[in-house]
Amino acid sequence: MRRSINILKINPKLVLIVCLIPVFFLSLSCKTYKTFKINVLEPAEIIVPQNIKHILIAPNNKLHSNGLTYEFYDEKYIDTSFNQKEYIGATIETLADMISYNPRFTTTTIESLEIALPVLPEEITNRDVNYLKQLCEEHQADAIVILAKTEKQVGYSKYYGHFGGYFSMITIIYNTRWMFINPFAPIMIDHKNIRDTLYYRVGGIYGTLDPEFYQFVGELMMETTDYVASDYGMRITPHFAETQRIVFNKGDKYLKKGFSEAESGNWVKASEIWQKTLSYNNPVIISRGAFNIALSNEMEGNLKLAADWAEVSYDIFPDTINKTYLDILQERIRQQDDLMKQMDGP
Repeated sequence: MRRSINILKINPKLVLIVCLIPVFFLSLSCKTYKTFKINVLEPAEIIVPQNIKHILIAPNNKLHSNGLTYEFYDEKYIDTSFNQKEYIGATIETLADMISYNPRFTTTTIESLEIALPVLPEEITNRDVNYLKQLCEEHQADAIVILAKTEKQVGYSKYYGHFGGYFSMITIIYNTRWMFINPFAPIMIDHKNIRDTLYYRVGGIYGTLDPEFYQFVGELMMETTDYVASDYGMRITPHFAETQRIVFNKGDKYLKKGFSEAESGNWVKASEIWQKTLSYNNPVIISRGAFNIALSNEMEGNLKLAADWAEVSYDIFPDTINKTYLDILQERIRQQDDLMKQMDGP
C-alpha cells in the first residue's frame, strides 16, 4: 500500500522553461499587493572554458558496490542488499539532461569509468589522466565530469502528532564528490563536495522488518537523485530558479485595472494602464505605478528599462520594497555577461 508523503524540506527542483509564467497567489485583503512566482535564468557558479563542447559523464567504478546505511532510533545497520547501480545511473542521466538543455553542450554518459579513480584531485596520477584522455577520445568528448564518490544514509524516526496518531520522518543524507576534468590540457576545471539533506514526512509507522518500508525508501532515493544531480548541474550550466515578485493591485483604479491585464499575461497592456498613475499628485500611487511598470518590463525581458523604472519608484518613495527590487534587477543585469559566456563560451 502506498503511503502518503509530504516533503518538508527539499532543494529546489530546477526545470528549464521557455517563458516566464506567473502564478498568482491570494494574499491578505489588507495588503496593497499580491505575490506571484516566476522562474528566472541564473548563471552557473563557474564559467566552463570555451573549447569544452561535448562532455562525457561517468561514475567512478567503486560506486557500484552494494549497501545502504540505515539509522533506526539512533541505531545503525547496513542493508547489504541495496543495489546502488540503478540510483547512480539515474543521477548521471539527470545531470546529462540538465547540461544538455544548454545549447552550447552535448553529453554522453557511460555506466562506469571501469577504474577506481582516486577521489581527491591531488591523488590523481599521470596514468589516470592518460586513461581519461583515451576515454574522452573514444567518445569524442572534450572533457569529463566524474561522480567520484557518494555516501548515503537513511534515518528513520516516528513522532506523535499534535492531534493524535503517529507519523514517520525519513531523513536522506546524500554526500557526493564531483570532478570536472579536461585531460587534454590537462586541467581540473572544477571539483566540489556537495551534501544534500532531505526530510520526508510520511503517513504511518514502520518497523525494521517491514518490507514496505524498504520499497518506499527506494522510491524516495530515486526521487533524491534529481536533487543531487541538479545541485552539481547548477555549478556548471545556467539554470532556471523559482523566485517571487510582487505587484501592486490596490489603492487606485488604474493599479487594479492594470493588474487585471497582468493577471492575464498581458504585461504590455498593463504597463500602458499603469502609466496613467504617473500624472497623480500622490507620491505613493506614483511610486506603485512606477514599480509595476518596472515589473512589466522585467516580465518582457527588458531588464535595463525595468531597473530604470525601479529607480524612479525608489526615488519617489524610498522604502524597503523598492530598494530590494532595485537591487534584484541590478544584480540580474550584472549576471547577463556571465550568462552569455556560459551559453556561448568566453
